[in-house]
Amino acid sequence: MDNPQLEVQSKTALKEKLRENFNIIKRLKGPQKMSLGFLVLLLLLLPLWVTLPFNRINSRSSRADTPATPPTVGFGQALLFTNNPAGAESFVQIPPSEFLEFPQDFQTIEMWFMIDSLSTWPNSQGLIRQNSVDNTRLTWSISIDPRGYIRYFTNSGSVNELASTSIVSVGTWNHLAISKFNGVIAMYLNGALETSGEFVETIPIWQSYTGIGGGITSDSSNSLNLNGKIDEVRISNIARYESDFNPRYYPFANDSSTMALYHFDNNFTDEANGNNGNPVGIVQFVTSTIPFLPPNTPTPIPLILLNSASGENCNTICANNNLSCLGVGTNPDVANEQSWKFSRGSCTEIPASCTTIMKKGANKYCSTYKVPWTYCKCN
Repeated sequence: MDNPQLEVQSKTALKEKLRENFNIIKRLKGPQKMSLGFLVLLLLLLPLWVTLPFNRINSRSSRADTPATPPTVGFGQALLFTNNPAGAESFVQIPPSEFLEFPQDFQTIEMWFMIDSLSTWPNSQGLIRQNSVDNTRLTWSISIDPRGYIRYFTNSGSVNELASTSIVSVGTWNHLAISKFNGVIAMYLNGALETSGEFVETIPIWQSYTGIGGGITSDSSNSLNLNGKIDEVRISNIARYESDFNPRYYPFANDSSTMALYHFDNNFTDEANGNNGNPVGIVQFVTSTIPFLPPNTPTPIPLILLNSASGENCNTICANNNLSCLGVGTNPDVANEQSWKFSRGSCTEIPASCTTIMKKGANKYCSTYKVPWTYCKCN
């Protein structure tokens, strides 16, 4: 129940009702007593049994999702595709899933990638794609053409395509995001808008597998094999980017808007919904060399300790916070050092010693205009 007072009142009323009926049952004899007693008990407990589960369900369903905490570790491993031997398929195959019904459901798809060389015409290098159910054609794909332009392509009978305005640098990690917002599809390369456009996507919902990496076309022309690396693929059901942004140089976090998330740290596991992949051809794990910059953490506000008025020194004050005293500091030190703690000062001159900083005469009060602050450097 939501109201503890009502819950107590209900339990009390139930006890009284049970006691009243128990007295009636005591006056009966034999089988009558057993049958009537069981029936009364069942009728009394039934409303309680029905109500409590629904209260629990309603409480659980109304609870808000807790935002995910960004990871504070490096990128770990990445996938390596070498297009060797040439002509052989090489990609990660993700089985069909309700979470990957592109492009109707997805609002953002993003990843880190690096190409080690450009392809030769007419071949492109595939980053991610889906085939039609009969595998006769691509329904959509993101690839890099022989000149180094990124292309987002859909084919529902008529072809729609977006192409980047910048050429991808060879041998450099790049962050790519395709995001849909208010009916507009936008392509971002390293956080900068490359191109955008409006076109209707009428691709059938039921499609074949999703392929991350290379692959071949239906005529086996080997036009999509990748020579490079892929890491951190995340697919979301919200538009995560609506304008230029600064890419985050740490692994993506799983949250309530994530439909699929692959870190590729020695596995093909989908952290979001368990839609795990399988390697096809030669897919290798290598150390990811994406620069790692952990998320900024807010500088903690120094703790103001007023209990030195009781005669505590800096040794005690630091120890109370599971730290050790290193000395005495000043106000600028507190602003620049996260490890500084400051306490109530003394009526007398502040000595530079951890053991002697305390208020002279613990039972006396020093007014604020006379009392300097004492800063204890704790570590």
